[in-house]
Amino acid sequence: MHVFKIFAFGLLGFAFAPWLPLITGMIAKGFLGTLAGSKVLGRLDEALFRLGFKIIMTGLALNLIWRAVFS
Repeated sequence: MHVFKIFAFGLLGFAFAPWLPLITGMIAKGFLGTLAGSKVLGRLDEALFRLGFKIIMTGLALNLIWRAVFS
C-alpha cells in the first residue's frame, strides 16, 4: 500500500529528496522498534503487559484532556 502512496505523492509533485534523511530514519526506527517489541512481548507476562498498556493509555488520555481544557 505504501508504494501506491509514494507513487501518488510523486505524481502530485511532492519533492521527496529533502525529506529522505527523515524518511530513512523513520523506517529504520520503526524496524528496530518492531524487533525490540517482538523480543519483549515474548518474555513479558500477559498480566504485566495489560497493566502497563492500561497505564500508558490512561496517561495519554489524561494528557489529551489536560491539553483540551487548559489550552
